[in-house]
Amino acid sequence: MSKKVSVIGGCSWATALVKILAENKVHFTWYLRREEQADAVNKNGTNPDYLNFVSFNKPYVVATNDLDKALDASGYILFAIPSAHLYSHHKAVRWYPQT
Repeated sequence: MSKKVSVIGGCSWATALVKILAENKVHFTWYLRREEQADAVNKNGTNPDYLNFVSFNKPYVVATNDLDKALDASGYILFAIPSAHLYSHHKAVRWYPQT
């Protein structure tokens, strides 16, 4: 199984979690619902919508708005979304690695 991580969600909590992962040199994929938000993270190393004063160590962050890409890239998935929105990410909840 891959040791890479995916973070699902683009809120303040996800942004803080991503900052911690990047500072600890963990390579990960970050799923953000909106393409322009993912593009800004990849280009500028910041989340324009939440905690926009926080910058990331860009070599460790790959942001995408493609949920399948985020799930396929990782062996570990961290959900950083409000529980009220968890159902809308049912594809990720049902995901499990192929062995």
